[in-house]
Amino acid sequence: MAQGNNIHIATQTGAYMLIGISEIFASVTGLEYAYTKAPPSMKSFVQSMYLLTNAFGSAISEALNPLLYDPAIMWMFCGLAVASFIAGCLIW
Repeated sequence: MAQGNNIHIATQTGAYMLIGISEIFASVTGLEYAYTKAPPSMKSFVQSMYLLTNAFGSAISEALNPLLYDPAIMWMFCGLAVASFIAGCLIW
């Protein structure tokens, strides 16, 4: 088992606050956009598709969790960087 770092919990507070606030802004904006732009008969379907993309992201995150042991952590971040670059190029 890898030895943990001795770091105070308060040093992580700012990062977790920013992550939480950004998640609130992104989720509320995405759901509102999906609700206002969808036709009345498809409002719940469009919102469920938006939430399904979040579920896929969480599933990918769970699938990558076994790679988080110390020697392989660099490869996980390299893989995520490559995947993000490819997704960014496809979306652009």
